[in-house]
Amino acid sequence: MIVNAAVRCLDVITPGLNLPHSLPPNMAAKYRVGQEIAQACLDLGYKGEIGYQTFLYSGETEIRRILMFLVERLPKEETAFLREPTSSELFLSRIKCKTREQLTKPWLPYEVCPERKFSPFEACTESFHSPDEGWFLSTCFRVLSR
Repeated sequence: MIVNAAVRCLDVITPGLNLPHSLPPNMAAKYRVGQEIAQACLDLGYKGEIGYQTFLYSGETEIRRILMFLVERLPKEETAFLREPTSSELFLSRIKCKTREQLTKPWLPYEVCPERKFSPFEACTESFHSPDEGWFLSTCFRVLSR
């Protein structure tokens, strides 16, 4: 878990390192990965003692210092906090888009366009899916005057 946290921070700080997020089962490979993570921290300017043993046999205070160092080096976002839209927000945005799309289409009265094959009562049906509430069927009826 310590290696995963350190590598995730390093990936954000310096993309393209391609470090594994967990230690391999082989001891020689563990040594190599620990040394690569330690070298990446040193390249960022970590001043304390760090080596493969820090990630393999570390103490709580050492790991805390390293993680604090890495978190301080994370890029600061200057924009507002970005978040994923909720399912209800997605649902409402789909309704808005569909309404905008329908409002751009011209509407012709029944008398002007007799080749249309529908009764004076036209029904348009749209189905929307909301992950929270399931499928909704929205039906609107227009009564066309004669």
